Amino acid sequence: MKIEEFIKKSKAIKLSSRQKTQMREKILLYIKNNPEIKTDLIRHKKTEVTTASWSKLFLNYKFNYSYIMPIAIIIAVIFGGGVSFAAENSLPGDTLYPIKTGINEEVRGWIALSDEAEAKWQYRLAERRLEEAEEIAVNSELKEEVRLNIENNFEKHNEKIELLIAELESKDKLNAAVDLNSRLESSLKAHEQILLKLGQESDDENEEEQVNSVAAKVRLKISKAAKRRSEIEAKTSAETSINPNIKEATAGAMTAAENKLQEVKTFIEESKNRVNENVSAKAEAKFNSAIEVMAEANTEMEEEHYGEAFNLYHKASRLAQEAKLIVEASRNMNLEININGNHDDANEDETKEQDEENKDGNYDANGSINIELSL
Repeated sequence: MKIEEFIKKSKAIKLSSRQKTQMREKILLYIKNNPEIKTDLIRHKKTEVTTASWSKLFLNYKFNYSYIMPIAIIIAVIFGGGVSFAAENSLPGDTLYPIKTGINEEVRGWIALSDEAEAKWQYRLAERRLEEAEEIAVNSELKEEVRLNIENNFEKHNEKIELLIAELESKDKLNAAVDLNSRLESSLKAHEQILLKLGQESDDENEEEQVNSVAAKVRLKISKAAKRRSEIEAKTSAETSINPNIKEATAGAMTAAENKLQEVKTFIEESKNRVNENVSAKAEAKFNSAIEVMAEANTEMEEEHYGEAFNLYHKASRLAQEAKLIVEASRNMNLEININGNHDDANEDETKEQDEENKDGNYDANGSINIELSL
């Protein structure tokens, strides 16, 4: 496509008033919930460590183009860019896809102003690449070139996540490191199951091969995440008596687990009318496991075994998140998945049974496909 034609088509893409209002509300809500930012964390320029409000940020740097240009692009994307908005639904190979990855995602990465925020954004980007692979696979269009592109980008995001998790751990931000690793592990397990089912359902052998290749990459990352979690858990348990921050970290893990369980409980209850009984039963079984682990964690906490309690609280959060992902797979894609415990301490017989089910292709999937790319 010629550049003139591209520009002409781009100009024809407009945001509705409702879309503009929604986007404004999102950025204003973000600013309201994050009233103070560390200006030393703004990329592209080193500054003295200070804490400033959003208004001060604009005033202090209004004559500094190294700050104004990124801010101007953010404003253009969030408050105006119809092309940018349309690009969000693009897939590898689409005309607007470079805008999605080269502009939209880069700009949003600029406002990740902490190690935790940047790690969460890289985690979301890894998810987006897998969602793209799944949506393309649904349409039987996952060719080798596209698959390689997705795998390479997925690998890059995961490498960044691993480095950021290690950095969080080195700074003694245990909750942030373990939480991110757990979310990544649970999400990868769900995506692996989705990809395997999509590959199994494909009538095209080459398509199935491409999908299974992505699933294999995901499986390797699951193993790495599980190994990293085990190492952190072992380290945490060993440091119970010597780490002065472990009690505080465990209290934070407890609060986070309580919030996660409440969030997932509400989500499952609200989703009962949108999924079948089998999916609800699987999700509730997984959630009940989370409740049991939570009770174990509380017992360890009362006995001041903070290392063990810390690990169990995070396990409860992870199990609850897996229950949510089981429901989401059904709601978003009409697929039933099993998120097993191959890399956990789950029952060995259950694990073997689920592996055989995956191997034999005993899947129940029907209906239309609607993948939601949450932002």
